[in-house]
Amino acid sequence: CTNCSIWSTRKVNMGKVIAIIPARGGSKRLPNKNVKIIGGIPLLAHSIRYALSNLDIVDDVYVSSDNENIKNVALQYGAKAIHRPSNLSGDEEPTVTAIKHALDIVENVDTVILLQPTNPLRPKDLLRETYSLFKKDHRKSLFTVSKDLKKRGFKFVGTTVIYAHMQATGMVNDHITSCFRYEEV
Repeated sequence: CTNCSIWSTRKVNMGKVIAIIPARGGSKRLPNKNVKIIGGIPLLAHSIRYALSNLDIVDDVYVSSDNENIKNVALQYGAKAIHRPSNLSGDEEPTVTAIKHALDIVENVDTVILLQPTNPLRPKDLLRETYSLFKKDHRKSLFTVSKDLKKRGFKFVGTTVIYAHMQATGMVNDHITSCFRYEEV
């Protein structure tokens, strides 16, 4: 599970820090999953509340969606809604497409924090600690993962992994091959 991803969009820190929560409406396996009630509130609302509880770091919280119900929930819980076109919301469309679309709309963004709505349980201080490390070490990108990846045969050493997907798509061009190690379990 991805807990939190952070990356810089510029070479000079001049803009704002935003949280983007990509939440499309077309789930086939669990229809309307992002608005299903979990713990008394919609699944999506957990990520919105988490971002809003970190307003000392995050300037604005955005939900990117193709679904009106999801956008209404976003607004109800205090996020701003970005309409994502249906051609950027398909089953095979990568998350980075939603992020690039949001960055085309939101101006003066320096740092993006990606919070997946399907991971509502995050350690309380994860964002604060991760962002502190991101700034202190002058990282261009940072990606956290849950320890449950051991179930898939990997053991990650350290708490961060450079977000290879962002590098692969050209949004970040600082690939470091030694940024993580894995061991077969």
